[in-house]
Amino acid sequence: MLLDPMRMPRSQRVVIEIPVRVCMNRGGATPVEEITNTMIVNASGALIKLSTLVVAGETLQIVNMRSNEQVKCTVTNTRINPMDNKRTEVGIIFDEPTPCYWGFSFPPVNRN
Repeated sequence: MLLDPMRMPRSQRVVIEIPVRVCMNRGGATPVEEITNTMIVNASGALIKLSTLVVAGETLQIVNMRSNEQVKCTVTNTRINPMDNKRTEVGIIFDEPTPCYWGFSFPPVNRN
């Protein structure tokens, strides 16, 4: 049986609001920035809400506004929440391992 790496748990999830600036540079278009908060974070990414529409596979730059650290991410999925029709829930994954990006470390994942 093959395991889908996108569906395997990557690390412990933490429900926390961390302010982030999301930068979207779409080819020749004017870059778009949006300030938002995380909903859930883990060692490899986060769940955020955006008013700007994005699609799975799109590249974003995320700036942790607490540390001013910037990281390149990819949108993994999007979901419209019927309770908040103005913003979309967006799953993001870091393009490069950045385990302490959120300002704390996560325990190792038990793969057994």
